[in-house]
Amino acid sequence: MNAVAEANPPRVIIVSTLILILGLAIFPWFSGGQEGVIRFVIAGLIMIGALLAWRQPSLAKLKAVPLVTSYSLFVAWTGISLLWSVNRYETIMWLALLVLAGVVFRLTYSVANDAKVRIKFENIYLLGTAVFVIYAVFLYLTGAYDRLTGWFYWANPAAAYLIPAIIIVWGRLSVKWRYLWFALVSALLMAFFLTDSRGASLVLILLFIPILLMQSHNKSSRTLLVFSILLGYLLSLGCVQLRHMTAHSSTLNVPGSRFAEAAAGESRSVKDRLNYLGSALDIWLAHPLLGTGGGTFATMHPQYQKSVVSASTSAHNSYVQVFSEEGVVGAGLLGWFILLLVGGLVRTIWREPARTSVALGSIALLIHFGLDIDVGYPPLVFLVALLAGLSYRQRKESHGKLSLRVPALALAAMIVIMGSFQSGANYARGVAAQDERDYPTASTWFEKAHSGLTYDPDTLNAEGIDYYSEAIFGEKSAAALALDRARSAIQQDPEDSQHYQLEGRVLQLQKDRIGAEAAFRKAIVKDPYNHPDYAGDLAQLLTLESKPAEALKVAKAMLVQYPDEVVKNRNADASLHSNLANLYGIVAQLQYDAGDLTSAKTSVTKGLKLSSSNVRCRSVEHELNIAQ
Repeated sequence: MNAVAEANPPRVIIVSTLILILGLAIFPWFSGGQEGVIRFVIAGLIMIGALLAWRQPSLAKLKAVPLVTSYSLFVAWTGISLLWSVNRYETIMWLALLVLAGVVFRLTYSVANDAKVRIKFENIYLLGTAVFVIYAVFLYLTGAYDRLTGWFYWANPAAAYLIPAIIIVWGRLSVKWRYLWFALVSALLMAFFLTDSRGASLVLILLFIPILLMQSHNKSSRTLLVFSILLGYLLSLGCVQLRHMTAHSSTLNVPGSRFAEAAAGESRSVKDRLNYLGSALDIWLAHPLLGTGGGTFATMHPQYQKSVVSASTSAHNSYVQVFSEEGVVGAGLLGWFILLLVGGLVRTIWREPARTSVALGSIALLIHFGLDIDVGYPPLVFLVALLAGLSYRQRKESHGKLSLRVPALALAAMIVIMGSFQSGANYARGVAAQDERDYPTASTWFEKAHSGLTYDPDTLNAEGIDYYSEAIFGEKSAAALALDRARSAIQQDPEDSQHYQLEGRVLQLQKDRIGAEAAFRKAIVKDPYNHPDYAGDLAQLLTLESKPAEALKVAKAMLVQYPDEVVKNRNADASLHSNLANLYGIVAQLQYDAGDLTSAKTSVTKGLKLSSSNVRCRSVEHELNIAQ
């Protein structure tokens, strides 16, 4: 640090506040920080941190022109993709996340030259992981799921969150309080093993040799490192047994058993990932240069889905996902940035061994981003930005005041997220009114949900559904309003099948059967696997048009995709059973009308097995009883 910087260091209270703010930003609040209110709070905290740092003297300047240029061009390209994005809302939210991650990196880098500050950043992250482990283990011991997840909902992101902490604490086994660090890393490893994450385990294995070679371990600390792994695994086995008693679980999955499944070729997870990657490649082949718009994989995937059980909102590989969303140009810019960033981290490891653990933690997370859904969790995105900011080094260091651009960018991202939060809050109120069948109130809230600058097109669809419900009950003007909302949603999000379903239902209500059929068929084309009710709507309409053979073909084509094992796999979809039962009822009625009573009886039995109170199935059952 030069003489000017030593004479004018940043104020301690400012740096401490910045550490606390960024520590909160990387903590996995509520399922990875995906809820609107938490996103808004975290964005606000990051903006406040940027404003506090802005007026401080002698912060480290980021003058790595290629690194800054590559990231700026990638963010700019994401912004430009709004021009052709298939879902501008998703692109805007992705853009806001990228901007905030860049701000986190910049703020952390600005104070990372001070070794004591770096230690404080590490400690607040370790404190967060300790809190996370306590809650996650409690949830594991008392819950129904047989893998540790904590606030992340899924096990693999939970494992990713723990990886850098494990590496950092391993690096402290040769310093003061090493038995305290031994106890902590054993607990972290226990939780890590309980996630049973193959990808995360492979990342740790890959980096284990560099950790041993690059960190200053003596014989005693190396012994503690090895014993921490053994103790962590034994503790995880103990937790499995304890869960068997506390949660009355019949499963006793040994951590690491999923590797055996993969080796035997029996892993559903591995097959699904190959399907996701194949779908991402297909999306890219259809849009090779520009992509479909940043953050739009979830919107496009249903059209390129390989099977019913491979539904996903993520490619499970962040880099491949960017390839499909932002084309060759976006993927090239991201690849350039990652290469420069990793180069800076390796330079740090070479020049400053004290930063090795954090640098390796950053690299580990960057690798894991290529193996799972990490990019969908803001805390993981902010965590890799923070760790990289702590460990990245330029060739030449310099100091000065933070540019006003940094807090300005944070403010812009916060405004975008605030709009999304307000829209989401109004949407939630609309859903609550809808559940009470108060459709006028619900439509009012949904209208407010899409009245701002940032809103999900689904809010338009939700309002249209309310107007459609009012139209069914005789409100004459409601049908036109419902059709307007459906088509407005289609205009903003033309790849979302649910908008075409609403359009079709309204057109059918208005006696426009030709338009309704076209809309229902488009809904199935946009999403051929995940919504049996699309086929039900079309089959019912074809029946009314006196096209029973075609109606039967449409219904059976959907039902054949849902054998018992698939229905069991899709247990998170609360409406699936009733929609499938309704479809079986339509098939049974068509078979009965054609005189095929045996097939009709079989269809009724399958439908009632899914939903014993299904009206269509009960009606055909009654007709069959009379006929017999």
